[in-house]
Amino acid sequence: MRDQTPRIDRGSRELLDSLAHPGAAFLQRLLEGDATEAQLLAGLDATSQPTGNRRLARLQELGLVEREPGRRQAPNRRWRLVAPELTEAVIDAAADLAAELARRDQVARQAARRARVKGRGRRRGIRAVDDIA
Repeated sequence: MRDQTPRIDRGSRELLDSLAHPGAAFLQRLLEGDATEAQLLAGLDATSQPTGNRRLARLQELGLVEREPGRRQAPNRRWRLVAPELTEAVIDAAADLAAELARRDQVARQAARRARVKGRGRRRGIRAVDDIA
């Protein structure tokens, strides 16, 4: 029998990886307009400057963002989105996926809670109405 696990291509995997923190936050901020690296990092307390550099370089490799021309290490160089409409669609799709996964997780937690309550009653000798035949 063939494995039914969906396969994800390399490009999709790299795109999803680029959305890891702080990549999605950078893209969200750049939807508002061009920004420097310092401006992008300003709202992210737990993100270091080297982490920001690596994430921006990754987003640039994927062709999602570009920086203004000039010296490579200029700290106030501005970054911009290459395809704002596409970026917005990707962020929206990722948010929809996250919401659906959270909904499924909530349903699973509720089912587990119901099973625990029903199991407690059985252990105490209490039968549920649907158990009586």
